[in-house]
Formats: sequence, C-alpha cells, structure tokens
Amino acid sequence: MTRAIAGETLIIPIARATADLESIFTLNAVGSRIWELLECPVAPSQLVATIACEFDVSATDADRDVAEFLDSLRAVGLIAPVEG
Repeated sequence: MTRAIAGETLIIPIARATADLESIFTLNAVGSRIWELLECPVAPSQLVATIACEFDVSATDADRDVAEFLDSLRAVGLIAPVEG
C-alpha cells in the first residue's frame, strides 16, 4: 500500500491482508519520483536520465543513486525485474 503524506511517499508492505508496520518505507522526493516511474516497466537508464534532468544532478550521481535505490527495493521484495 502506498500513501503520499506531507510531500513524502510511504510504502506499507501488506502480507496476508495485514500491514507490516515494522517495515514502513518513507521516500523523499527523488525516491517518490522513481516509485512513480516504476508504475510501468521502465529501463534503469530511463530512470537515470529522468532523475538527472528533473533533479539537476549529474548522470553519474543519478546512476549511482538510482542503482542503490532499486537494489534496496529488490532486496525487500517491493520490485522485481521484468524481462523484455
């Protein structure tokens, strides 16, 4: 379950119809934007380009930050790679 509250995005994992309040994720503006972009399958390179442009950061910094963020989401099972 995802909720936007006071400019931040909260992700509350649901397991067996019960919210796991111990595992709430709070996303800042950049994380929230990446989360939005993940609603449709998107290549990491597209995420990097969008973040670099919208947040005025270097492609190198955006690449590192996007990769770390995606790794974190994968590690807790919030996202999975899509083939094709």
